[in-house]
Amino acid sequence: EASSDAATSATAKARPEVTGGTLALTASAAEAAAAGEAATSAAAVATSAGAADADAEAPVAHEREDGMLVADGLVYTVTDGGLALVGFGAASAAAQDVVPEGAAAEGEGAAAEGAAAPDAAADQEVGLGPKLVVPARVVVDGKEVPVVAVDIADGQVADAVTVLALPQDIKDIKVERLASAFPHLASVEVASAASSSLPVAAGAASIRAAYSSSGGMLFRSTTVEAQAVGSHRADLASATGDEADVTAETVECKELVWAPPALVAARIPVECRSIAEGAFADVRDLQTVVCFSTMERIAEGAFTAAQKANTKIVIPGESAAIADEGAQRVNASMALMQDAGQGERRRTWHDAGFPSENIVMGKPYGALTETLAVAPEGSVERTEAQLVSYPGMHAKATDVKHPDENGKIDMADNGLAFTVNSDMTASVFWKGDPTATPAHIDIPASVVIDDVTYPVTEIAPNAFKGAVFLTSITIPEGVVTINSSAFADCVNLAEPTLPTSIRQVASSAFGDAVSPQDADASLLTQDSVRDVAQEEMPEVS
Repeated sequence: EASSDAATSATAKARPEVTGGTLALTASAAEAAAAGEAATSAAAVATSAGAADADAEAPVAHEREDGMLVADGLVYTVTDGGLALVGFGAASAAAQDVVPEGAAAEGEGAAAEGAAAPDAAADQEVGLGPKLVVPARVVVDGKEVPVVAVDIADGQVADAVTVLALPQDIKDIKVERLASAFPHLASVEVASAASSSLPVAAGAASIRAAYSSSGGMLFRSTTVEAQAVGSHRADLASATGDEADVTAETVECKELVWAPPALVAARIPVECRSIAEGAFADVRDLQTVVCFSTMERIAEGAFTAAQKANTKIVIPGESAAIADEGAQRVNASMALMQDAGQGERRRTWHDAGFPSENIVMGKPYGALTETLAVAPEGSVERTEAQLVSYPGMHAKATDVKHPDENGKIDMADNGLAFTVNSDMTASVFWKGDPTATPAHIDIPASVVIDDVTYPVTEIAPNAFKGAVFLTSITIPEGVVTINSSAFADCVNLAEPTLPTSIRQVASSAFGDAVSPQDADASLLTQDSVRDVAQEEMPEVS
């Protein structure tokens, strides 16, 4: 709870409509001081990572004539240790419903393969929205029973769901039917005791949980035989002809078991050292995989032949998981020189069938792109941008645009520009005259920079400040953070609708330009929001 009414007032300054997801409104230090706050100003209402909340009130299940249990439009059957989610439907049983074998056994049994459940249009009947939150527990006959499995029956389709949030107690997930049940799913979230505010590369998921999630993908615990190199790095030893002191050791780690069908850019965290068979088989348009870890095992069939031929594999020059916010940022050539172990990291992907030209080493972060023009209807005229600057850039760097003899870079005078964050995501802002925006802007969900696709996850500080002619804006799924003063002084901006992916919104993000509805207190978190002035970003003439 907020520590005082003053703190509540400060953090409630601007609260946009939330269509799902977890919202954080944080007051700046100046606002907190003005509100009479002291050291306790950081206190706020906290929830878990936008996944199922274990403390939420458990829905009450009703048994249908066919023996299935229905609670809040979700259909369950009894399985070992609790309940299994098998489908979606109304309280009345459909004629074709059947009870999976073993469902009637009290406290035991398992959800049958392909168990039939309600009709395929059930998600419309029960009003499933873009985010489906599976409860941690369901009340059955007056007792709370944990939901421990997901075994969606054949024929069940929830077209509207883009985010699936699962409870921490999940022990069994039949991933082979998730894609057909959720064809537009872009992210899976599993509740975890670990803080969700950690970067994807920092290992927010607990190693020992049965299932965990990171970057919208599913992981489980496993062990791999890792190569431990002694006095010489294996790749250096190979180059010099020396013998490397290499031994094998068993390492506990995460294995990536499934990626959702609508995923475009995958970011594999450092604690993942293995990719299971079929992990990316359901992904329709995979463009980029950023691997922060040293991958020890990529199973046969983890990727399709088309994905191997067309997907860019990015191996960052330094690990964002161990880098402080102010850590030295390196460009591609420096990264290759500083990290002699990158040869080993590259080799695993090459051995898995990815061509050398698709394996990109040492992408820089802190990079700034050219400005992309925005069409009158609000969309960017193209979604491919070229770098124009990054920290430590050499004057003759070949991977950026350079000014002409007049010092001018060939790009739009006004439009959207992007910066590359340390976790290989992109932050968006308006570059140029803020009064030159069209009335409506569609922020793209991703941007292609130097043939690498980066998901747009952040709206930068002061991103659209002073855009007085901006009346509406579309914020795509995948955006997690809206920073301070992002829409300040946008006096004509209508109340925006936030995507389900939103986690943090600075209290000053919308200034006094809009008066959104108050967010439910359960949506507030105490996660901090980056409060960096846009002037600190690299300036390009």
